[in-house]
Amino acid sequence: MKKTKILAGAVALSLMLSSASVFAETKMWNMPENTEGAEYYDAAPADMYNRNDDISVVFNGEIIAFNELYPVNIDGRVKLPFRELLENIGATVDYDESTGTVSAVRNNTEIKFALNSNTIYVNDNGNTSEFVMDSSIDIINDRTFVPVRFMAEAFGLTVGWDDSFKTVVITDID
Repeated sequence: MKKTKILAGAVALSLMLSSASVFAETKMWNMPENTEGAEYYDAAPADMYNRNDDISVVFNGEIIAFNELYPVNIDGRVKLPFRELLENIGATVDYDESTGTVSAVRNNTEIKFALNSNTIYVNDNGNTSEFVMDSSIDIINDRTFVPVRFMAEAFGLTVGWDDSFKTVVITDID
């Protein structure tokens, strides 16, 4: 089992390194402020969501299977259904309907945000930081879609993009 995990991690890492120039442009922490609220869609517009051009997501060498809604590319940003993404990387997800606040906890890190805000609060071992995303949180078919890079990096994960296979590669390297 350990050999399999090491091999899967090595494959994922090699995919990330092979396309390093694609995602080396910016780090999520150096983004301009943008306080616009979430964008809402009754259904994903055809020009931003094309089932013939699926985006895959791999976490630690394993493909994440999405049950109802699939990853989308909105303005060059890959966004995933929040709950499915975070539960697949080992986080516990909660939504407080009365306040419109979404939260997730993984290991000793908690993230929180309101659906109508681009401000994310990250509490890492008791140290809370506030970040403003440069991309919106979107509601598609009553589901919250978030920028995959921002959410995964908030939990200390490494994120890459393999353009050849249209695959987001997420790794948790201890």
